[in-house]
Amino acid sequence: MYKRILIALDGSEESEQVLPWVRSLALPEGANAVLVHVCPAPEVVVAEGGMVISYVDQEEARLRQKAIAYLEWVARGLETAGVPV
Repeated sequence: MYKRILIALDGSEESEQVLPWVRSLALPEGANAVLVHVCPAPEVVVAEGGMVISYVDQEEARLRQKAIAYLEWVARGLETAGVPV
């Protein structure tokens, strides 16, 4: 019945509450999980006095690396439970 299950995560505990349901749906069907991380658009980081600390492209790169590490962590947990990601 299910071939792929799309899981939108934002790093919150609330969004992770779906993971046990994904395991219970995916395992009997042999479905793959597809993970996507949802976050707000990055902004320039400015210190007091107006000095730019981080430009949008730098902040985007930092957030992307953080999201990748998070998704890899979630993927390991699902794969350990037998759900291909």
